[in-house]
Amino acid sequence: MNDQKKFTEKMLLYLCVCFLLSGMCGLIYQVLWSRMLSLIFGHTTFAISTVITAFMGGLALGSYFLGRWADSEGKIKSLFRKIGGSPDFLMYGFLEAFIGIYCLFTPKLFNIVEFIYLQFSDLPFYTISIIRFILCIVVLIIPTFCMGGTLPLLSKFLIINSQELSKKLGFLYFINTAGAVLGTMLAGFYLISTLGVTGTLQIAAFINIAIGILVYSLNRISGKDISGTEEKEIKEEYRQEKTDKTAWLIFIIFGFTGFGSMIYELAWTRAISLALGSSTYAFSTMLATFLFGIALGSIIYSFLSKRKDFTISSFGWFEVLISLACLMTIPLLGRIPLYVIYFFPRLNNSYNLILLANFFFCFAVMLIPTTIMGFVFPLVGKLYTQNIKKIGRHIGDIYAINTLGCILGSFLTGFILIPFIGVQNSLKIGVLINMLAGVLLLYTCSKKLITRLSYISGLILFIVLLNYIPSWNPTIMSSGSAIYADIYKEEYGKARTEGKKYFDELMIKYLVFQKDGISCTVSVYDFGSAITLRVNGKTDASTAIDMPTQLLLGYMPVLYHKNPQDLFVIGMGSAVTCKAVLDFPEVSSAACVEIEPAVVEAARYFKDFNGNVLANPKLSVNIDDGRNAMLASKKNYDVIISAPSNPWISGIGNLFTTDFYRICKSKLKEDGIMAQWFQLTKMNQKDIDMIINTFYSSFPEGIIWHGKDTDLLLLGSQKPLVFDYERFKDLYEHNESFRASMISIGINKPDVIFSHYITRPEDLDYSSTLFNTDDMPLLEFSAPKSLYLESSDKNLRYIYQYKLSALPPLKDDEKIELSDDYYIKMFDFYNRHMPDVAQKFFEKHSDKLSGILKDKKN
Repeated sequence: MNDQKKFTEKMLLYLCVCFLLSGMCGLIYQVLWSRMLSLIFGHTTFAISTVITAFMGGLALGSYFLGRWADSEGKIKSLFRKIGGSPDFLMYGFLEAFIGIYCLFTPKLFNIVEFIYLQFSDLPFYTISIIRFILCIVVLIIPTFCMGGTLPLLSKFLIINSQELSKKLGFLYFINTAGAVLGTMLAGFYLISTLGVTGTLQIAAFINIAIGILVYSLNRISGKDISGTEEKEIKEEYRQEKTDKTAWLIFIIFGFTGFGSMIYELAWTRAISLALGSSTYAFSTMLATFLFGIALGSIIYSFLSKRKDFTISSFGWFEVLISLACLMTIPLLGRIPLYVIYFFPRLNNSYNLILLANFFFCFAVMLIPTTIMGFVFPLVGKLYTQNIKKIGRHIGDIYAINTLGCILGSFLTGFILIPFIGVQNSLKIGVLINMLAGVLLLYTCSKKLITRLSYISGLILFIVLLNYIPSWNPTIMSSGSAIYADIYKEEYGKARTEGKKYFDELMIKYLVFQKDGISCTVSVYDFGSAITLRVNGKTDASTAIDMPTQLLLGYMPVLYHKNPQDLFVIGMGSAVTCKAVLDFPEVSSAACVEIEPAVVEAARYFKDFNGNVLANPKLSVNIDDGRNAMLASKKNYDVIISAPSNPWISGIGNLFTTDFYRICKSKLKEDGIMAQWFQLTKMNQKDIDMIINTFYSSFPEGIIWHGKDTDLLLLGSQKPLVFDYERFKDLYEHNESFRASMISIGINKPDVIFSHYITRPEDLDYSSTLFNTDDMPLLEFSAPKSLYLESSDKNLRYIYQYKLSALPPLKDDEKIELSDDYYIKMFDFYNRHMPDVAQKFFEKHSDKLSGILKDKKN
């Protein structure tokens, strides 16, 4: 008897390991498939939601139909019974193995999807969106259908009497969700950056196949059910009291619970990312924390259910507690940026310590409400299961309705709630949904009139008080606290005030525009001396130090092209770069792709600097993912300019890969030119080398300039690039807009433009560096680790060691006599960043500089 008990416990341990790994693999697949399909469909919120909807839709269908299969008898079950053991357990093993085998082929399937998608890419938005959804469903429905059926099947296998329903269901849900936490951490922090996308996919697939083999072996060894409990007829007293009407109420409310949970997840992610940044590590931290709380709640419920019998009223109170706990997160979220500004400078710029701080802040916001959420699934499973013999159907039903609620919540939150009413009010909607659900359940359970009236009165009071929650200070939320914490400490000293008071009294005066867009929060500040555009708190454009980059990024590739007519610009920002390319009268059309509509709205505040270019008929603006738009374009271009945000931001690394540059190369005309911006600030030298190496692997002929001091402008082509100085001088003298722009960035004589020239790519030594690819996205995982490095001057010194000439290759090898203004600008540049180099430059050109500096000093 003891041997049998030990054997059963050992088998159950193996089963737990299987389900843990199953949950881990499921989350890894979701991360990988979202990443892989975003390369085809784009990184827009709509495209991502399409993938999530297809994924979750498959889970819902699988849980619904396979839950019913678990309770039925048919030919397949008869066949499985002949093999021996439990048919439900054997089916679970078969599904796991099948998932693994299928997933090995998903990269090939995605190639087919890309081919089909591109055949329809020029169709109208809604038509192509439907095609995109159908393609996602076709590829993902099979594996996700199988994934959705695993929980109902194991519930049917393990739970054979009502006394153990709560305990075992809570434990199963805990094991699977804990696996999802593990999958989030491994994929987000280690596997993809180490093994690449394909390697990570193969590891997960082989684990699934191994699970299937292990389950088959366990089934063969045991030869019978290994749950260790014989089926008993138990009188379901608490279920006899429950009517069909009450069961339906539980069912519907659980769907709304899923809806509300997605509001919280998306709104918390948007709000926390404003404070902690938008790196892939930050998003992995948020998701892992959310899932951890749910896993913790389900295991706590599993233990408590042995001591307490939770009822429908318990469900109601849990909904009320979720509502109140989530309500408390609203004022906390409004202050987290202030805490980040206070704590981050004290962490000595250690990225590992900052990651730990990120977990701390995420736990502070999410842990309590998500832990209570974790109680709900096993409790609803117990309440809704009226007949233990139909547990597969019941668990499948509630899993399906909850998942459908999640799908609806994801869609409505991303496309309606956040863009139209903002993140904070979206959270209030979620809070209200949970409170309404809780009060409705409590009202239904109560028989006394006075109790029912008290619940209604409490709900009315709650709704009234909800409207009095103070609004977040938009300048605090868009402060970019994780990026600019050190700067704010200095600004506090200058303003002689700090914290909330600094933003309430000072910064709020400069804010002229803020909007929670579909994919990010966009704000515009007018400081009088400069206007700045911020995306999720990070400055992406300005009319001050960013002007040289914004202008030269548009001017330089067009200057190098002999006959520029059709141009393509990725990323709008302030639209100054769009203005620059259209300063050339020979340019007949320019297409600008911007992923966030709110950025286009914000660009109108820069009309005095961008020449009101949005009204220029030559410019067409398309709201789309830049890479997807380039991939789907049927047109070829003379010049392509890529000006995305910083590569440490999640998803931006896709615009710095060999695969992306190959796409751009295929869309350029024979003598076309590609221009790429990236920054030297907060970057390490390995990443700089990798970006340059990756770019010039597709464009063997090139030249490197800089915009503002710490921004590189990479120009690449298939043919040698030579600078036509005579053409430049002609534009400088006769094109008023061009000359005014040049003078505004300190180019007060034509030859001063050469102060922005750095070197040729063949003069650099980056041959031993790695490539950044779609399959091995090294940059996305390495760049965030340099976010707190003070590396600007070091990186400038590194790049400028390869500056071998004052002049780039010139047309007809023209000889140029450089003016005093050129030398003084070069000396000032070196003196700002490399004083020792400035001294050597002075000594070398003392005949030019000594008199100039003396006059300047006087």
